[in-house]
Amino acid sequence: MGITNLWKLLDEEGAIVRVDGSDEDDPDAQRIIRESVDGKALAVDLSFWIMQACTQQALDEVYNEDLGFDDPDASKTAKIVFERALNYLRHGCVPVGVIDGQAPWQKLGALRARWGAHAGGGGGAFGRCGE
Repeated sequence: MGITNLWKLLDEEGAIVRVDGSDEDDPDAQRIIRESVDGKALAVDLSFWIMQACTQQALDEVYNEDLGFDDPDASKTAKIVFERALNYLRHGCVPVGVIDGQAPWQKLGALRARWGAHAGGGGGAFGRCGE
């Protein structure tokens, strides 16, 4: 669920800080990033971390410990999210996990219209939503 013009509003209020550490040839790039996030809270899209943990086969060799979850992928996912959060904390940054929740009933009509526009009205998945 999005908020219209959220990033524009945050940028206008000076709440967005851009950190450029993309130059891998720059030996100071990692230090610049660490100093920029030190003492700050950073919103992290957990769905991205979860998707990476579930789809990257190379991680299977590294994260194969069973943590007692019914689903073996859940153990790997929990460990990866935990270790990534610890890595932020090691550098003085507090990660705040953000995930999408269930859309409120008030938005179901808008979702239905959006899905109808996307699927040409033949999708049917949201046929009764919002009614």
